[in-house]
Amino acid sequence: MPLQLGARSAGIWRALTCPACRSRRVVVLLAAIILMSLGDLYMTLEHLTHVGMPEANPLAHAIIQYGSRSILIAWKLATVVLAVGILYYARRRWSAEAAALFCCGVLTWLSARWLDYSEQMLKVDTSFCPLVLGDDHRWVTLP
Repeated sequence: MPLQLGARSAGIWRALTCPACRSRRVVVLLAAIILMSLGDLYMTLEHLTHVGMPEANPLAHAIIQYGSRSILIAWKLATVVLAVGILYYARRRWSAEAAALFCCGVLTWLSARWLDYSEQMLKVDTSFCPLVLGDDHRWVTLP
């Protein structure tokens, strides 16, 4: 039995490190990027349509200022499709794998920030947020 476990571990290690399997690893990372990006879109829409939120990204802030969910959704989906498409096209290169890992790391960090933000917002009387934070130029909402 220990021989089988060793062989299985070697097979897993080979799948995680062999250049021939890179394409498969990148596709798995791209699937994770898509799922986490959809989660980010959901959380963004949830917070924008209920109480609002600060948006420090000037491009995202400008798009949200249009007041259209459709434009925001289209922009977020277009950026994800573009990035995933580029990485999929280059999936056999080590640089695509590194970029996909980096994107997964950033989106994992962003997901943790969303969880923290959501937990903090549960503790706040959100009826005062637009009044108190309405003067902050980063604060945005969607109708």
